[in-house]
Amino acid sequence: MKNSYKKWLVKNKGDTIAIIISAILFIFTFVFIVPSFLLPNTFISSHLSTDGFIQIALSLDELATSGKVKMIGGCYMLTANVDDAQAESIANGVNGVVGPRPNVHDLFRDLLKVSNSKILMVKITTMKDDMYFSKFVVQQGNSMFEMDARPSDAIAIATRTDYDVPLYVNETLMKTVGKKIC
Repeated sequence: MKNSYKKWLVKNKGDTIAIIISAILFIFTFVFIVPSFLLPNTFISSHLSTDGFIQIALSLDELATSGKVKMIGGCYMLTANVDDAQAESIANGVNGVVGPRPNVHDLFRDLLKVSNSKILMVKITTMKDDMYFSKFVVQQGNSMFEMDARPSDAIAIATRTDYDVPLYVNETLMKTVGKKIC
């Protein structure tokens, strides 16, 4: 039997090489290429792109007294007016203050924790009719999705996480509506 196998290998040397190359290509395809199509866009995702956005920091010095959230990025500052409850919730999130009963932002944070989800970033995207719009980028396992949210809610929830959530503003919006500060 060994002899006949060796004879076949010698006789069909080209076929043997083709079979080996095919096997290697098959393994390579299923190890490296197919998983990128089967998995959700975890590693390369338009949700994660920050092209056209500026990372911002919050300035809360007037938040408690005037309900103004100042977002500073680069040489621009964007101001958003929020109601008293939102202002208090954002300030509490930033300062780590937990009330005697959870508010809706605390509940949302807890829901993220129990569902093993994580906010990757908040993007303030547009302004229509003097109203800002934003999106959360959320990851749960290998899935990633965006959720529409009011910027004040998005910021209030993001400030409650156990990790830093980067905040971004659309660069065109920042330069069009924002105030130049340097």
